[in-house]
Amino acid sequence: NSCTFSASNLTNALNDANTNGRGGLGCIIAVSSGNSYGNCVNYPARVASVIAVGAFGNDGIKSSYSNAGPTLDISGPSNDISPQGFLSGAGVRTTDRMGSAGYSGGNYTNTFGGTSASCPVVAGVAALVVSVDASLTSTEVKNILYTTAKDFGASGFDNSYGWGAVDAFAAVQAAGG
Repeated sequence: NSCTFSASNLTNALNDANTNGRGGLGCIIAVSSGNSYGNCVNYPARVASVIAVGAFGNDGIKSSYSNAGPTLDISGPSNDISPQGFLSGAGVRTTDRMGSAGYSGGNYTNTFGGTSASCPVVAGVAALVVSVDASLTSTEVKNILYTTAKDFGASGFDNSYGWGAVDAFAAVQAAGG
């Protein structure tokens, strides 16, 4: 069961990286919450030392497939529909594997989605924050992400969006950029 499964070796490795990575400042680790329409965040996203990332669509509404719950930290943009049933243009536009080996016949796709699309957005914003101030600890970076997130859903933290929608501009400003 994804709500109860854990692996101590992986949890220990994530916690160690979060504490000791980057010369003791800690690695910032973002993990997708999962796409199983669940009310719990999948492992290893629910490990307290990582950033558990959910998804919302271009309408600002939580994507129905995006796992949620009290261990969800933040949300990023993705699509509104089932990851198995993408509609053209409904997802995130990104590079694709070249030719027919990818999602589409070209080198780009408009239909990348799921929490697999939202998680790299949050990771990228964390990287932007670190690029502004490389001396920030992982805890400080997470606090910047959470306190600058656009509040969606119930006021403050909620189980559907975590602290809200990641906001790159506000996060970079908060880091001193």
